[in-house]
Amino acid sequence: GLQALEETFKTGKVSKRPNAYIKDLSFSADAKFILVNCFQDELKLMNTKNKQFKASIDDHHKANVICCKFSPNNKLFFSAGEDNNIIVWDSSNFKRFTTFNMTESN
Repeated sequence: GLQALEETFKTGKVSKRPNAYIKDLSFSADAKFILVNCFQDELKLMNTKNKQFKASIDDHHKANVICCKFSPNNKLFFSAGEDNNIIVWDSSNFKRFTTFNMTESN
């Protein structure tokens, strides 16, 4: 369970980049997935049962990803970046649902 996941993170299997680190992570409400924000621009979705990455999302922020979170019903997840954008993602297909730019005036 959690001990095996901890070992996955310790062995560096989360990212192929040297000196990579985990900035943030979020468990899905059903604990089947972990959304991992690695290093500067890696956003990955890991299956907790087999400890394999289900998706790696490359088309996201124009600057560092700061944090990532699942919605309470797991249908969406969110990422916030230093580009002042909050991106809403569809968990079923890992596609961008919408983007909110926090610097745009209403």
